[in-house]
Amino acid sequence: MADLCSTVDTLIALHATLTTQLQDPARQLSSPEAAAIKRLKESGITVVPLKRRKGKGETQPKKKPKKDNANDDTPPKKTKAHLDKIADDRIQALLPDKLAPPLTPEELVQLVLHPTALATPEEEDAFLIQMMRGFALPEGSWTSILSAAGLHSTQKVTIETVTTNAAAEIPGQPVSLVTAESNLLSLIKTTRADTYAAEPILLCQTMSTQPAWLNLNHNDRGAHNRELYIAQHPQLFDTDQTDAQKHKMLTRNGKHSTAMNDFLRKDREPLSRVRNQVFYFGRVFGFAAVIHPAASLDSLGRRTPTLTRVSKRLHLALAKRPELRSEIKARADANLSVIREFVRGIVVVDNKDAVREFFTEFPQRVSLYDY
Repeated sequence: MADLCSTVDTLIALHATLTTQLQDPARQLSSPEAAAIKRLKESGITVVPLKRRKGKGETQPKKKPKKDNANDDTPPKKTKAHLDKIADDRIQALLPDKLAPPLTPEELVQLVLHPTALATPEEEDAFLIQMMRGFALPEGSWTSILSAAGLHSTQKVTIETVTTNAAAEIPGQPVSLVTAESNLLSLIKTTRADTYAAEPILLCQTMSTQPAWLNLNHNDRGAHNRELYIAQHPQLFDTDQTDAQKHKMLTRNGKHSTAMNDFLRKDREPLSRVRNQVFYFGRVFGFAAVIHPAASLDSLGRRTPTLTRVSKRLHLALAKRPELRSEIKARADANLSVIREFVRGIVVVDNKDAVREFFTEFPQRVSLYDY
């Protein structure tokens, strides 16, 4: 009976202790309270800690579920430094100890007849290696080679338009960026149906607009894109509208804002991707970057983040390889002659002189091998 009374007294003391603990969780148990819990355990009674109940007006913080990393298949997000490292390693694997001979005229013809779409890393790597090697001139003329391959252009109007636009520009004082890009966008759809004739000239024109674009800040680029849309869609605007009124129609919630966004996605962004890549490739490979048929408005206009990153970092790797850099640059004159005479050999007779003039004057507009 005495033991029962002792146990009851202990339970009463424990109840008071736990009640006090709930009111003040930070308070430590006294020695008698700790001794009471110890006696209960010795008597075979398990003491389970009580959870403090939520008071009136209080909110219980939600527990975040533990992440099971072992079963998480989501790959970690790659940082810019990590992606740069991947691109640099890829470039290093492609750079040879000694540059292979340039591609022969026959090999160039086969590339024109069977162009790759740069749809796989293997196609991209072959494209980079071939641009690095450059292209050789034929021992004779291009006439027999091109005739045997059936290469010729019927797009007389396209070539004339491109070369006329180029001739209208004054070296060092090019036409406005809006005019240049508007001309390019207007010709791109026509060129896609053409043979390998107008496209190298258009790529050169695209390359030449890059410095002007890089000089624009973020706000200027937004205004430029709106001006470009207006130039491409004059029928959507009244002649008596001010520039500010036209621009307002293209911003958020404006009358043509949805159409503007579609234009940026379908037309403007592909043109930017082409310009970026042909500019960076041209900086290290010269005119080989526009000779190669895979360097097309379609293939370079698609979203290819890995190739874009490689194009931007090529000069960093070649800057550390001065001998290889010199070998590539030593083939500059040959590459320029190849592109000039190859295109002249394809176009109709009336366009031949215009093509020669274009490729004679154009090198003054761009800085190749400058890094």
